[in-house]
Amino acid sequence: CFTDFPWCPQVEALDTPYLILNTECKIQCRISGYFPKDLTVNWFKEEEQTRQLVPVTNGIKIPQPQRQPDNTYSCISSLYFTPTQMDHRLVFICKVRHPSLKEPKEERIGPLPIVELLRRPNIDSSETSMLNGKYKIECRISGYYPKGLTVTWIKKSKGKYEYVTKDNKYNIPDIVHKRQSDNTFSCTASLSYKPKIEGSEFICRVEHPSLDQPIEKHTGPLQQQQQQPDTNLQERKTGRYGYSN
Repeated sequence: CFTDFPWCPQVEALDTPYLILNTECKIQCRISGYFPKDLTVNWFKEEEQTRQLVPVTNGIKIPQPQRQPDNTYSCISSLYFTPTQMDHRLVFICKVRHPSLKEPKEERIGPLPIVELLRRPNIDSSETSMLNGKYKIECRISGYYPKGLTVTWIKKSKGKYEYVTKDNKYNIPDIVHKRQSDNTFSCTASLSYKPKIEGSEFICRVEHPSLDQPIEKHTGPLQQQQQQPDTNLQERKTGRYGYSN
């Protein structure tokens, strides 16, 4: 910053993990902490192969700057566009000019992968078996895209919920995503353990970018003496921080 203008803008890219093919997307930069409010924002795109910077002139929105309690200003600049296959791994650059800056300030966003339309996962089936005194619980999940899927195991015992992690007591193998002929993915999540208390219930919780809320499968109370317990599995939707019974 120039000493005459100590309040120079800070530029921060807001999270954009990927672009969805043929669907309008929004790229955003938050600009804050500047004074006076005179500010110029330009957008560019950098093509992966040529590294050439191309000015972007359409689909740009810059709202009126908002005055903050410390008398500086802030705003969010947005770029709207609809990606095609040619835009795979595109890099966007938000360039900011302000009287306090000797040189324009830049924020790079990307490279951003193009994905097809999001596909929601299904928990197709779940099985619980017992061998040599150990339970093995499996959840088969399919039909999702992209493969950024998270599975969390939760134990319910005597009305209390506990997140299950991989340790000496619980064996939770890493998930392997398998691509199918329709370009969606499938996987099998599993958990093995030796029960000490009968009647515990386990929940397989699935999260994915296509889901507003996680989906779950419940085993029902497990009985140690049963070799093939009746799991009474049902798929459920749940709030991100709550549980369904």
